[in-house]
Amino acid sequence: MAKTALDRASKIPVFNWFVTPDEDPDVATEAPTPKSGNVSSPVRPQPAASPPPAVPTFISSVISPNVDPETRAQIQAIADHADQKSFNKLKELVTGMLRVFPGNESAAYKAAIAAAETSGYSQQEVLRGLDVILNDLDTAANKFKAAVPTKIEAKVSERKQKIASIRQQAAGKQNRITAIQGQITAVQAEAQRQVAALQTEAQGIRDEMTKFTLAEQTENAAIAQDEQTVREDEARVEAAMTAVRAVYACERQKIQSYGGGN
Repeated sequence: MAKTALDRASKIPVFNWFVTPDEDPDVATEAPTPKSGNVSSPVRPQPAASPPPAVPTFISSVISPNVDPETRAQIQAIADHADQKSFNKLKELVTGMLRVFPGNESAAYKAAIAAAETSGYSQQEVLRGLDVILNDLDTAANKFKAAVPTKIEAKVSERKQKIASIRQQAAGKQNRITAIQGQITAVQAEAQRQVAALQTEAQGIRDEMTKFTLAEQTENAAIAQDEQTVREDEARVEAAMTAVRAVYACERQKIQSYGGGN
């Protein structure tokens, strides 16, 4: 069918409007042959150079390496099943024209658009077909986006319930930790109170023991003093006893000596 379209397109006058000599290999550009003799060719003024035509910019159709091939194929199926024929026809013609004009996309599209006109698909109809495809893609995209929250909820609802259960259990554990911390604080306060009471009691005992020590020292001092007093009394008694006894002993010796006898 593409070959037939090419044949038909080659016969359409408008088809040749888009073909320039440098694009058609069958058209040779001959340089003017100078006439023989000494007659010089008149010098023709050179036309001013026209600015290069503006290069149109298009949306990039390069497939990103990040696009999943399987998903792209599913989306492509939506475009392929769109209710239109005009753009499909044009793409068929463009594919054929690119073989006629290799590397010249502009000429191929222009020729394909002209050929599509002869097949009953005007440019407006082709654009309408493209709009059908784009609308189907947009509708599918919107439908998918609208379904995303429901799909997400369906997938994560069970996990959300698990998270809620985990949080509830964690809250219970946290409450238990808080209660234990309160008990620890109460026990520590009671322990501190008991320690303070025991420390007070111990200090009282130490004070009493100090008093006992002082009392013992006082008693020991008194004992020493009493013993000293007794010793002094003993010494006085012994001294007096010795003095008195000596008198009598002396008298006995005198009697024994002077009595001459027993």
